[in-house]
Amino acid sequence: MRLFGHPLHPAIVHFPIACWVLLPFSDLAALYYAAEFETASIFLLTSGTAIGLLALISGIMDMTRLPKNNEVDRLSIIHSSIMATAWCAFAFFLVMRSQDNSLAEHSIYLLAASWLTTVLTIVGGWFGAELVYKHGAGGHKGEQ
Repeated sequence: MRLFGHPLHPAIVHFPIACWVLLPFSDLAALYYAAEFETASIFLLTSGTAIGLLALISGIMDMTRLPKNNEVDRLSIIHSSIMATAWCAFAFFLVMRSQDNSLAEHSIYLLAASWLTTVLTIVGGWFGAELVYKHGAGGHKGEQ
């Protein structure tokens, strides 16, 4: 998927990844420092999930344009599977928080799950970077 001739997926993936990586730190601050950070956590979770959906859709559309190559196919399946799983987990966290709007009630479970899913997001992002920087996905090496 392109916007003004540029691939959309590589341009927008940084936003949900940044939101999801910052989320556990904001949650820690909300639990142990100031409750006001819970608003920041909800903002990070909502923004990351919403923009992540756009990244997910554009990534699926871009998968069809990748060069046919066993290594690229394998990496794209691993990357998309990990990131779709992470998106589903963060969407689930958002639904859970919207039920009671409180981190404190489920604090240890949500915090642990948030950290694990953040690690999963970083691993999935690494596979995406392999696709871009090693194999030229997203328009770097001949993929137009």
